[in-house]
Amino acid sequence: MDKSMGAIDIIRTNFRLSANSQNHSRSISWATRIISGIAQGVGLLALIQLANTWASRQEESTHNAAPWILTLIVTAIIGAISIYIRDRFSYEGAFSVMRSVHRRVGDQLAKLPLGWFSTDTTGRLSRLGAATVNDLGNLSAHLLTELSAATVTLLTLLTGLLWWYPTLGSIFALCLICYLILMWALTYLDSAASAYAAPAATELADRIVEFSTCQSMLRACDQTIYPQMATALAENRHRSTRRLWVECIGNFLGGIASQTICVVMIISSVHLAFTGSLAPLAVVAVIGISLEITHYLSTISNCRTGLLAVGPTMATINEVLDARPLPEPETSLPQSLPHQVELREVDFAYGKDKQVLNKVSFTVAPRTMTALVGPSGAGKTTIARLICRFWDVNSGAVLVGDRDVRELTTEDLMSQISMVFQDVYLFDDTLEANIRIGNSNATKEALLHAAELAGVNDIVSRLPDGWDTKVGEGGCALSGGERQRVSIARAILKNAPIVLFDEATSALDAENEANLLRSFEVLRRQSTMLVIAHKLHTITQADQIVVLDDQGHVAQIGTHNQLISCQGIYRDFWNERQAASGWKIAAEQFGTVR
Repeated sequence: MDKSMGAIDIIRTNFRLSANSQNHSRSISWATRIISGIAQGVGLLALIQLANTWASRQEESTHNAAPWILTLIVTAIIGAISIYIRDRFSYEGAFSVMRSVHRRVGDQLAKLPLGWFSTDTTGRLSRLGAATVNDLGNLSAHLLTELSAATVTLLTLLTGLLWWYPTLGSIFALCLICYLILMWALTYLDSAASAYAAPAATELADRIVEFSTCQSMLRACDQTIYPQMATALAENRHRSTRRLWVECIGNFLGGIASQTICVVMIISSVHLAFTGSLAPLAVVAVIGISLEITHYLSTISNCRTGLLAVGPTMATINEVLDARPLPEPETSLPQSLPHQVELREVDFAYGKDKQVLNKVSFTVAPRTMTALVGPSGAGKTTIARLICRFWDVNSGAVLVGDRDVRELTTEDLMSQISMVFQDVYLFDDTLEANIRIGNSNATKEALLHAAELAGVNDIVSRLPDGWDTKVGEGGCALSGGERQRVSIARAILKNAPIVLFDEATSALDAENEANLLRSFEVLRRQSTMLVIAHKLHTITQADQIVVLDDQGHVAQIGTHNQLISCQGIYRDFWNERQAASGWKIAAEQFGTVR
């Protein structure tokens, strides 16, 4: 759920994000922001003092005016230099913050459990990638620079007026207090409006992504309209319109307030001139300065609006950075039984949903092949992902090398495991690069060997550029079976002690399935294998078969021959598959109706 963030919260978040950026750039930038603001404020005060001195009609007025003229010159020079340095280091600091945030967000996402990535979260993250660059850069380089400089200028001007012209300064202070109260109220309303509109924007982002990925299904169903996206568009338009009205009213009231302060300052200065407290010529200067005050107040108002605009991005970044990753030790404990995998009384549920695994216990001995079978939803894929520690168990333990996976660092754990999951993702890169993700330092010979075992060589021979052919985003240039073969080659090339196969044969034809079975025989001699498969004939040679029921319990454990020789779930599965494989379409002979 999107949370509203006020301007102060956004500024505080920016300081948090810039904590690891270049300290010298940040320090110089803030120092020059303050200096430039003071210089501008002192320049305005010097202008009033100069006008008041010239209007004094004293013989030495020209002599008395010299310091103020010199002050104007010095502040102009200091202001110009500080603005140049301010802008330069603000940009450097902005780029540093963006690099730091990208690195921190990326590192944090890599540590979070998969359960954190809900559909709603993914929608916000899809907007984060593009928005972060623009929003963070604009925030650090422009908004905070202009806001801080304008604020320091007004405070400097207020201090000088209170010192030299207490009455005028007191009126100005009262006006600023009223303006700040108004800005606080408008900020609260804008934050509420932003929080009101944000869920609809997130939902629309989800539906757009969904619409782009489900085109094949929509066209197969002869559907050109996606009702869910139309509904999301309407809701987003409705909520965005309300937010826009709130922002427009806020900008209108902010503009009225700044103009009112200008008018109040002019009237007050004219009144002081009639009472003799202010020279008439100084009134002209105050009028000019009042117009400048309007400019600075408008700058603050615009910066406030800009800060609120980056609120959703900052809220998402905070959500990512505040999410709790799976705890892990600084160093892994030594493993006494490498290659071994064991589950001990494992219970697991996704959130508050139905329990998936119930007291699951079994051991995969080193350099053996264990198969997991069971109905859909029994928890087979969940077991594979618990071994990889994509989630932590609710109770019990998952052990790799006779060590609880919670006692191993992520790096050490994943270095021991290769995975081939049913959902294969390939990067928009060459075929060779996609396989080398498994082991970037592998030799060409090792690459070709893995490709041969997985049946990738047939793919290479038909591609226009061979190994250098780009497979497209998600591997769109390849079929589902071909993508799976690439994933298998990637896992083989990694040459990890433990290999997990999750429905690796689901999209393979008979020829490539035979290639995979041959690769099984090679891998089981050097690695511990856990295979999840619905095609039971591919696991008949497994050293043991673990059968799960629809409640997530271990119903049977044994070899293929042992399990088909006794009554149970496995034999029922086997008989059903055998019967299905022999189905034929036959013509029925009907008698002639008389």
